[in-house]
Amino acid sequence: MDTQSATSIPYLDGWRGVAILLVLYSHFFIGAGGELGVALFFVLSGYLVSDLLFQRQTGIATFFWRRATRILPTFWLYLAVMAIYTATLQQVPYTVQVGEALATLAFLRTYFPSDQSIWSGHWPIGHLWSLNVEEHAYLALGLVAALLRVTGARLLLRAVMLACVGAMCLTIAHYARSPPAGASPWVLRTECAALGLMASAWIHASRPLSSRPLLRDGHWSITPVALGTGLLCYAPGAPYLAAPGLAPLLLAVAVNYLDCAPAWLLRALSWPALRWFGLCSYSLYMWQQPFYKAMTSHGLPAGAALALALMAGAGAFYLFENPLRRYLNRAWAARKRRFNLA
Repeated sequence: MDTQSATSIPYLDGWRGVAILLVLYSHFFIGAGGELGVALFFVLSGYLVSDLLFQRQTGIATFFWRRATRILPTFWLYLAVMAIYTATLQQVPYTVQVGEALATLAFLRTYFPSDQSIWSGHWPIGHLWSLNVEEHAYLALGLVAALLRVTGARLLLRAVMLACVGAMCLTIAHYARSPPAGASPWVLRTECAALGLMASAWIHASRPLSSRPLLRDGHWSITPVALGTGLLCYAPGAPYLAAPGLAPLLLAVAVNYLDCAPAWLLRALSWPALRWFGLCSYSLYMWQQPFYKAMTSHGLPAGAALALALMAGAGAFYLFENPLRRYLNRAWAARKRRFNLA
């Protein structure tokens, strides 16, 4: 992007680092925190995407190109390696069927095949449900941004985004009473799981335009209170719909008002170790899954599985994800200059 990226803000990298550490802890030590970790990822994604599309006015083509260069090469490599592994080396071999492969490649695996859950365990793709949610949300927000630039109807489109958030809340309440057909759990479906991401994007787009000083300028207490209350939604004994329905909204508020949070919290999130985990989080998230499966299904000790997952994720980031992304983005920037593209 042409100006300093919001992703370079230290405490946002640290927020992402906390998210991946919670996921790793929940997987390799069979503890709580995985659902919270993914929710933290989602609300941060909503914040950053909204910042790019609605505040910085990044070109739509550039936005999708940069999303693609970050997500797709690692995604494709992971699927190829796992498909080969499960068909040839896995203890119980599994050949991925064409329909399942196409649904996975199209980020529709939580919907199709409708008779086989993404968590079935035949091959290690269970964690890709969250990637499906993010890609669907990117498309939706990109469309909103394109309409905004054509029509200039900022208030109307903010209302549309808010209506989407309200519709997701109603969908969660409905699905809890009457689950939809399909093998994958309903909480993994985009119309439910994207609640925090969409709410965060709406808050970030709306905050500068608010006429209320507290909402526009914030207060040091907003993030601690929202974050603390959001954490309680995952506590044992919390109401059933607190985690999928209330926590994402609270976490969306928390991440959007981090800029006025107490200094001690921002220093903690800016800790270099946390920032490193945040930097490598996508590769770590992708490549930890086979080692998690090796631990749960084949008896690999938790410590060894975690160590291998960290080495695989870090290696994938430094040797594949980051250098390839930088190369492709440099090529895109050169093409923009040559053809004067947006």
